[in-house]
Order: sequence, then C-alpha cells, then structure tokens
Amino acid sequence: MSWNHLLDPLCELAKEAGERILEYTHKDNDTIFVRDKSNSTPLTLADEAANECVVAALKQLTPDWPIISEEEEIPPFEDRQQWETYWLIDPLDGTRGFLDLRAEFTVNIALIHQHRSVLGVIYAPTEQCLYYACEGGGAYKVEEQSPPQRLSAEERTHSSVQKIVIGRYMPDMAWQAHLGRQFPGAEFLTLNSSLKFCWLAEGVVDLYPRAGKISEWDVAAADCLLSEAGGAMVDCSRRPLRYNKSDCILCPPFVAVADAALLAGMQIDTLLNNPGETSSDSNT
Repeated sequence: MSWNHLLDPLCELAKEAGERILEYTHKDNDTIFVRDKSNSTPLTLADEAANECVVAALKQLTPDWPIISEEEEIPPFEDRQQWETYWLIDPLDGTRGFLDLRAEFTVNIALIHQHRSVLGVIYAPTEQCLYYACEGGGAYKVEEQSPPQRLSAEERTHSSVQKIVIGRYMPDMAWQAHLGRQFPGAEFLTLNSSLKFCWLAEGVVDLYPRAGKISEWDVAAADCLLSEAGGAMVDCSRRPLRYNKSDCILCPPFVAVADAALLAGMQIDTLLNNPGETSSDSNT
C-alpha cells in the first residue's frame, strides 16, 4: 500500500501547527503554562493549540482513522488493539526546550499501519526545517524554501561510532560515562526532542541509545524517517520497534543508529544496561 498521497497535506499541516506554536514564543511562561501532566512534563497553551490544529485536520483528511495524541486521553487497549491504521502524534515535542526559549522543539506526525511506522513528518518551526519520509519512498529534508534533500546513509563515511547524541535535560552523568566506556573517544552532543533522530538521519551523529522511559509518540515519526534514510532503531533483541502492541505506550529500551551497518558487532544488551536513565524524553 502506498501512503505517498498523504505527504503533501501532512507537511503543510505540520507547518501550520508550527506557526501556531510560534505565536506563543517569547510570551511569559506563567502566562502560557497550563499544568504539569501525570508524567511530570509541562503542558502549555502552545501544546494545546498545536494539538487542536493537527487533530482537527487529521479528522478531516482521514475521518475513519483513529488518532492517539500526547495531549489527549488515550483510548483503552481493548479498543486500540482492533486498529490496523491510525495516527500517532506529538503536537509539540520538547516543551521544556520551548519554555527555555531553545529552538529544539518539533511537531511530530506519524502514521502507524499494522504496528509499523509507515509515514513520518517532523517539523522544527523555529528553523523552518521539515523532515519527512514514507515507507519505500525515501527520507527527505527541506530547509525553508530550498528543494528537498534526500537523506541517505550511503553518503556517509563513518564506519564506527564517533558521535553520540543524548538528551539535553538528562542529568545522569553515570549514563554518559557508561557510554564512554563502550565507545572510547566518542564525542557527545546534547539535543532536545525528536531532532536527535533527525541528526541521525542527516549523519550529524552516529548513535542515540535510549534506556529510559520514552513514549511511542516521541519516536514514531522519526522511526520511519531514520529507516528510510538507511539507519535503524532496534530494541535489545535487535528487533524493529512495533507500536500499539500492549496497554503500555512506552517504548522498550532501544538504540538508534545513523547507518544500520553500525549495529554489526554492537553489544546492545551491554550498551543499554544502565538503570540510571529514567527521565521522560519530553524533558531530555
């Protein structure tokens, strides 16, 4: 099945949601802060505005497909387990960075079909940078009004892990030390939101390991993007991530690599054996 016909409206939708978010940029945090959610991450008026924009448009575009959004109540699994195709969205990924006036926040829209991410759109509003991918159609980056640039691991030269990205707000230095022992000499970079995966897809970094809690809507759009760019995202058993498989919508520990070839010989169990990384990705 082809999903290509959905890309154009979704890319425009992600941009529209990004514009809604930017309307709240530089406003006083006390003015736009709504509350802390159950996972201790912040909810703002910008989150709500972006969510309203994306959900309304998706309901009009594909009225028969359900939607799971970070900002709305999650349907019970007894209903969800019947779904073959649905939308999985994070209308504002990286709210803490947004509140800190960093440009490291995104709009994430993913289409899930038979538990796999088959389409992903990520938009960074501040930089006007768009990433998108569709199963079998490749991964692309568009900066402002420039032509789309195809992202491919074949164009990268790293044959080993030289750069590792970790969450900006993750305070666990023991985790970084652990990774440093696994990859001596590797350079560490920090970044917030799904942009970490975009760096992987571009080849800016080689590895993003995740041992702590992170929700499916944080990674689904990036999963398709990374796969179509020649990278990979796998769990401790080297299996691709699958979505909506249980009542829990948290992802298992995983490693994401810019080039799937980097997984060869990588001791994933050892790499992810660090219980100290427990924070939510919305704050990392």
